[in-house]
Formats: sequence, structure tokens, C-alpha cells
Amino acid sequence: MQRLTSKFFTSNLPAVFILSGVILFSPLIYGSITVFPIFIIEASSCLLFLLFSINLLVKERIALIKLPFWPLALFFVLLIFQFLVLPDFILNFLSPSTGELYRSFSFARDTWLSLSICPESSLKMLLQVLSFVVIFVISANVLNNESKIKGIIIVVVICGFLFSLYGVILRLSVPSDGASFSTFVNRNHFAAYLEMIIPLAFILVFISRSKSVRLIYVFMAAIMILALFFTTSRAGIVCFLISFFAMFIILSRKVPIKNIVVAFIILISIFLVFFFSADITSILGRIDTLAHPLKAYGSRLTIIKDSLGMFKDFTFFGTGLGTFGDIYQKYKTVGIGWHYVTRNSFAHNEPVQLLVETGLFGVLFFSAFLFLMIRRSLFIWWDRRNPFVLYVAAGCFVSLLAAFLHSLFDFTLHIPANAIVFFVILAILWAAVHLKSQNPLKNSSSYYKEIRLSKSTRIILAGICFCVFMFMENLIFKRFRAEVLVNNIHENSTELDDLDKILAYKKDLKVIDSALKLNSMNSNYYRKKADIFLKLASVSNFGTNLDSLAIGASKQDCLILAVTFYKKAIQLNPANAEYHFQLASVTDILGERVYAAEQYKQACKLDPTNFKIEKFVKEYLAK
Repeated sequence: MQRLTSKFFTSNLPAVFILSGVILFSPLIYGSITVFPIFIIEASSCLLFLLFSINLLVKERIALIKLPFWPLALFFVLLIFQFLVLPDFILNFLSPSTGELYRSFSFARDTWLSLSICPESSLKMLLQVLSFVVIFVISANVLNNESKIKGIIIVVVICGFLFSLYGVILRLSVPSDGASFSTFVNRNHFAAYLEMIIPLAFILVFISRSKSVRLIYVFMAAIMILALFFTTSRAGIVCFLISFFAMFIILSRKVPIKNIVVAFIILISIFLVFFFSADITSILGRIDTLAHPLKAYGSRLTIIKDSLGMFKDFTFFGTGLGTFGDIYQKYKTVGIGWHYVTRNSFAHNEPVQLLVETGLFGVLFFSAFLFLMIRRSLFIWWDRRNPFVLYVAAGCFVSLLAAFLHSLFDFTLHIPANAIVFFVILAILWAAVHLKSQNPLKNSSSYYKEIRLSKSTRIILAGICFCVFMFMENLIFKRFRAEVLVNNIHENSTELDDLDKILAYKKDLKVIDSALKLNSMNSNYYRKKADIFLKLASVSNFGTNLDSLAIGASKQDCLILAVTFYKKAIQLNPANAEYHFQLASVTDILGERVYAAEQYKQACKLDPTNFKIEKFVKEYLAK
């Protein structure tokens, strides 16, 4: 029993189980876009890192598969550099527009500042990207034989099938709200999710020996294709059809075309039976809009055009990872009557958004990483003869192609469930083409890095890995706990009497203070605190009630505190028009009309096409 337990923990099976759990869990709650599932994914990736590190360090000889790490390492160096606080002259030299933004809108003009205009947004996204990369690196190393690779593909396909089946049943039984599908809040994101999984289901059809098992996989693929069409995602359907054709071309170069045609005919036949037995009017109506692509995607093209204007101002280093939504309102050219109202957090084009947030350097580094991965994999795959490798790699190529095509029309990889599947498929591709077989590639050992370490060195490295694990888990948990605390604050009912209102506000202030102790970088927490002090100042019979509660503040003090915390929020996120507008409102109440007028103008500059703000400010200045 002890030997079996030891073998279990030294064979990377725990890492494989955790990886499978993350894949199955990630689509369950809105594609993991909310606080709790993101916390689970980030914490799980840290645990994966610890287990994988221990598994390596218990052995005297460490063997790791080689990856094109240098562009990925440079990409993360850039992301960390965006966090560093820099002196004014260096900041202005590297990014003049960032320096000008701070000078025009921030209150922290004499301190060292970062290239990221909102470090909290950047840290939030960096932790997610780091989690995905950890999952990728570990997957590429632990999927070191056919059974593990096939097993993880089966997990991914079963996951796609179950959520597709749920979505189809829900679609046929409950009237659609037009936006969501299955467990995803956006049908386009679920379509992108399926585009990456369906080719893997095809691969299982080809690599499985049992005819009955093959038929099961064909059925699962047909259900997923049906679900894809039921999403009525135009980009999803077009990208799938292109990738479907690409799979036919790729496989025909390596395997007998007879096998491919038979499998495709069976699949299409099953799909057509399901498709025409359902109401296809809405599906065909949605697809029909593709006859006018400029009209269908006009709003997204406008966002891309505005985004390129942002890139012009922040060319080399960007605005900071995850800060697109913090700066976009300043550059948008369509007003509040448009579908994307005041703040839009995504460019609906992944390469363009990466260009805005990380600049030219970030796009070059990340593109170089993907290019080297795909190029090297393609060259190795072309020389392989192992049928398992040929089929698996072909399916992965097609999945990645579909993901890339869809990313040109949407922010698909900003959905954690999609990003996890993308990086797992990338890892499967790399692991499969380097898979040792009975007829291994010549010099295949050159694709693995072997290191011998002394026992003392391994103990030291294990200690470092454990410290990194504890630091990251603590950081992730504190940020999660802070979000949970703040999210539990609800708007107080206007039906409460003054005394109850003050008690509720006092309780909310304590909650926010607790959240700020856990995460002092979040500008929204300071904004919420300022809002509460503003509400306190509006309570009637203010002085009597405060005296009875021994709060020890006057209405004037509460307004001054509101100003203080609005300024702190602006210091952390200077490009937010709402913060400047609220600060102007409070200072206006305090009688500082000139200062209030200045802040109202700042709000207009940061959100120039917001007609409501513009109208209010014009009327205010006219007075």
C-alpha cells in the first residue's frame, strides 16, 4: 500500500487529476468569469505548481520538456515592468502619453508612478494569465505518454458534450434570452469554447479501436455541433466551418482519405437529423445577417478603430494589462445612445486589445511564443509516422486555428474556461509531437532538458517553491476575500429611518475597511467608501443621530472624508470619469465651485462622448 501511494505521488497523477478537475469545473459557473471560480482556478494552479515541483525535486535527475521560453519570459518581464514605479523623467521618456495622463488627471504628480494606468486591473489579469501559463507548462510536461494525452482529451470532450447537451435541452425547453447559452452568459463565448473541442472529438473517433466507442464519439461531436449552431453565433459558425474544412485538408495529407470521408458522412448525417428536427428559423435568420457583414459587425469595427487610436498614444508599452476598460471611454467615438454605453472592457479583438494593453513589445513577445510553438510543432509533426501523434496533433492544429479566427471577432480568451482549454490544447500539441514511441525521432532526447541536482540543492529549491506557493496562495486568497466582503454590501433601503441608515452605513464602512486591509490597490473600494460618507452627510437630523452613536463627525466632516476617498480612488485609477464626476459633485456641495467646475471638465475630457455628462456640465458652467 505504501509503495502504491508513493508511486501515485511520484507519477504526476495528482497533477493530472487536478488538471482534469479544473477543466471540468471552469465552464460550470458562467465560464468562470465571476470571483469564486476565478479564485478556484488561481488557487488550483498554485497547487499544481507545488505538486509538480515536489514531484521533480524528489528525483535526483530532473527531466523537463523544452519549450520556447524566451519570448514568454520577456512577455512576463514586460508585464512586471508595467507595475514598477518609475521616476517622472523615465516614465515620460518611455511613454509620454502615460505621463501626460497622470499630469492631467491624477493627484499623485510628484511621486513615482507606473506604466500601468491602473495597477489593480493589471494585477488581476496578470494572476489569471499566470494561472493559464502554469497550467500550460505543467500539462506539457505531465502528459508524457499516450494514455495520459488520450485521457485528458476525453475529459475535455466529455466536458464539451455535457455542457452542449445541457444547452440544447435548455434551448428547446425554455425561451432563449438571446444572449446566454448553456452555462455561459454569452453565446459567442460558448461557441468559441466548442470550436476548440469539436476537433478533439473527431480525433477520438480516429484513434479509438472499438467501433461502438467511435460511434459514441461521433454522437458527442454531432451534439456539440448542434449546440454550436443553436448559439446562433455568426463568428462561431463561420470559424467552425473554416476549421472543419481545414481539418479535412490536414488529415488528407497524412491518412487515407477514405477513412476521413466515412467519418465525416456519418457525423454530418447525425447532425442533420438533429438540426432539421428543431426550430431552425432563428438560426437561419441570424446567419442571414452575414450577407451584410459591415452592418452586422459595424459596432465592433468602431471599437477596433478607436482602439488603434489608443495604440497610437501608448505605442511601445501599452496602458497596462487589463486596463482597456479603464482607458477606452476617453477614446470612444460613439456616445451613450450606442450599444456600448460608457465603459467597454473589451476590444472584441484579442490581438488589438493586447496591442493596446501591452504595446508593440507585448504583442511581439507573445506572438513570437505562439509562432515558435506552432512552427516547431508543425515541422516535427510532418516527420512523424506514429498514427496517434498524427491524429492528435492535427486536431490540435485545427482547434487552435478556430480559436485564433474567433479571437479576431470577440474577446474569447478573456473567458477563463476558454483560455484554459486553449492552453491545454497547446500543451497537448507540444507533448504529442514530442512523444516518444517505438520508433522515436532521431535525436528526440534533444527536446528534453535533463539536470542533475545534489540533495541539498533540491531541498533548497523545494523550500523556495513552497515559499512561492504560500505567497501566491495568500495573495490570491486575500484578494478573493476582499471581493467577497465588498460584494456583500447592498444598497440600503430608503424606507429605513435615519438611525437605522447610520447603523447600516457604519457597518458598511467597517466591511470596506476590512477589504482595504486585504487589498489596498482597488480604487473601487475607496469609491464605495466615499459614496457611503456622502450618504451619511445626506441623512436628516444628522448631528443628533451621530451623537447618539458616538461617531464623532459632522456633516461637513463626512463630505470632506468623501472628497479624500474620491481623490484616493482617482490616484489609483486616474482615467475613470465617474470618480472625477463624483468628486466634482461633493466639492460643489462644499461650496468649492471653481474646483468642482474643473473636475466636471475632467470628467468630460475622460468621457467626451457621454452626452448626459456633457449636458450636465454645460448647464452647470452656464450657471
